[in-house]
Amino acid sequence: MTDFASIYKISHGRMLQAIEGLSTEQLNWRPHTDANSIFQMFMHVAGGEVFFASRLQGLSLSDEEKRIESCARDRVINDNPFPFPDSEASPELLLETLHRSNAMVQPMMDDPEPWREKQIETPLGPVDYAQGIFARIAQHPAYHTGQAWVYRFDPRFPK
Repeated sequence: MTDFASIYKISHGRMLQAIEGLSTEQLNWRPHTDANSIFQMFMHVAGGEVFFASRLQGLSLSDEEKRIESCARDRVINDNPFPFPDSEASPELLLETLHRSNAMVQPMMDDPEPWREKQIETPLGPVDYAQGIFARIAQHPAYHTGQAWVYRFDPRFPK
């Protein structure tokens, strides 16, 4: 197993554990109005994975995959509304989307060599080599998993 795949396996697995058993109400909860919900944070992770996988592998995206990809930037990096309104948020949609984006990036994490030297633009704008992008993909779920657990331990979090 590559270093990237090993780290990604742990961070992706812990992300799934952080949302296990959460209701739609819990996924949509925010500690304040300007905060992103757990649903939005993890859809953002999926969006980043679709963003990177499509550019590195030269994939054509379906309309739904383009919508998922826009979660990499919308509301999180720019001022556009989040592509999935709270009314669409559900545990089923979130898990389906995370599995879909995982299927797109997992082959690259398992064998990064074909893409390692490729350069692409990141969602924030700067151009980076795939080597750096793989590191981002591997740790990104862990970053937002920490945020999700902070939400879950908030005394106002729905029971």
